[in-house]
Amino acid sequence: EPDIGKELKPVLWNSKWIPIAENGCGDYLCIDTDPSEAGVVGQVLYFWHDWGKRSIEAKNIFEFIEICLKEESE
Repeated sequence: EPDIGKELKPVLWNSKWIPIAENGCGDYLCIDTDPSEAGVVGQVLYFWHDWGKRSIEAKNIFEFIEICLKEESE
């Protein structure tokens, strides 16, 4: 059952998602170059290979890096 946020097009995979990191198990962190009308080009999403969940983690790569840096300092 897909669990896809409104910022993403309702597909399980989009060839315009650009993987930028992976965990070795088939899951990817991607930059979305083809968002839905509610999303923004460049938003960062998690793609889980064995689960229909697709979630936006940040509005762009810079915001994502800031989130990572804040988590690291805590």
